[in-house]
Amino acid sequence: LLPDLGTGRLEAANRAEELMNELQNALQEPLRVGSRDLIISASMGITLFSRQDRKASDLIQEADTALYAGKRKGKGEHAFFQADMRRSAQEQLHLEQELRQAFEAGDLALHYQPIVALADGGTVGFEALLRWYHPTEGWISPARFIPVAEQSGLIRRMGAWVLREGVQQWRVWEEAMGQFALPFGLSINVSAHQFAQPQFADKVAAILEETGVATERVILELTESALLEDPEGAAEKLLALSQRGLRFAIDDFGTGYSSLSYLKQLPIHTIKIDKSFIQDLTRNPSSQVLVQTILAMAGHLGITVIAEGVESQGGADWLSHQGCDFAQGFLFNHPLPANKATEALSEG
Repeated sequence: LLPDLGTGRLEAANRAEELMNELQNALQEPLRVGSRDLIISASMGITLFSRQDRKASDLIQEADTALYAGKRKGKGEHAFFQADMRRSAQEQLHLEQELRQAFEAGDLALHYQPIVALADGGTVGFEALLRWYHPTEGWISPARFIPVAEQSGLIRRMGAWVLREGVQQWRVWEEAMGQFALPFGLSINVSAHQFAQPQFADKVAAILEETGVATERVILELTESALLEDPEGAAEKLLALSQRGLRFAIDDFGTGYSSLSYLKQLPIHTIKIDKSFIQDLTRNPSSQVLVQTILAMAGHLGITVIAEGVESQGGADWLSHQGCDFAQGFLFNHPLPANKATEALSEG
């Protein structure tokens, strides 16, 4: 909360930016916790005021509203309060309430997108994706409701449900078709909030034991940011689970941190090239160079690559020619409800 004090909003905003940068720089210093160095960041919300009769509660509410706007922009971002943010915050709160009700009522569902071999288009695995059909708005994009789940903390319970629901469906397929050989098995997305839970590895192991699905049939997909918030802690969790047979994929690869040292330090089985680099392959030389580099690096490290978001035959042909063996995207199939995924599995 920064007063204008008659100096003008532009000057006050500049002062706020300076203070914010000082705070962010201070937070960049590693924090020693036991034997680990942790790097933390902070999102910030800022409101400016010039009238001295404003209520403190109103100002705090404005700053809090701006804080959530900063969080929506990304980790460690900031935002200044704007009048239209109040309406946006109310809409977000309403969406959170509806999402919570939908989750409690069992109205969320998993769809399964096939992962295919580029050589013949055959299904080699599935990625389980969370879907929400709203009674009046229809299908709501995960890009809209997942951030709400993360900000509210609901993502932890939702993530555990996704894992249990996904492996139970895999168990149904195994019982119906016998032991079938799909190299990738089932991929399950894990949020950074989920992964940060102290007992994450034990909870995953307990769900797999409860459902009776072999650990080697499951791949957990994590983002680079989830791994690098606490590299040492991440390594401990991944190694504990890999010793039990689980495999790991880095999702949205290429959009996160520039440091790649974790690829050789952690038990990473697969990287999934982000769709933003795949969808313009045939017309963007820079994307082509980047993808070629990723494929070469992964090949040297013995890491499998999946191209995400493949939507054109030209892109699929280019990837295959460059040595990328696996892909997923609308060219092959949209995410499918369980019964349609069963049909795709039966067809191979």
